[in-house]
Amino acid sequence: MSGFIDFLSALPADKWSTSTDAEGWPVAVAAHHVAMGARFTSDLAVHVAEGGEITWTSEFIDSANEQHAQAFADIGAEEVLAALKEQLPEVSAKICRLSAEQLARRVETPMEYGSGPIHSGADVIQKMLIDHIEGHLESIKLS
Repeated sequence: MSGFIDFLSALPADKWSTSTDAEGWPVAVAAHHVAMGARFTSDLAVHVAEGGEITWTSEFIDSANEQHAQAFADIGAEEVLAALKEQLPEVSAKICRLSAEQLARRVETPMEYGSGPIHSGADVIQKMLIDHIEGHLESIKLS
């Protein structure tokens, strides 16, 4: 996430309103989506690691993402960078507190994400946090 923040911090002001090809959102909206998604994902990883179930579907997540894009359509660079910088230590702390046993705990879920189903806290972190950030960073770089 720090590489994502570093890249965005150096982004010229006129690029923040450029629409991304993959998402169809302005760069600022996609970056804010990452910030809010990181908080959600770290909470979800803890939930799964503690034995909780995931009952959402990919369609539910897609709908929430579209609602977020509409609600934050006019967000600015400063607010996005502040949100990202605020989330980084919180997200890192939550994840670092999880043991190897907790990360490996398996759950059944109807949710498919990216390259396949989510079955553990480790899957949540890899697919919904790391891969998610990398995917949006690549999309923003191509914009």
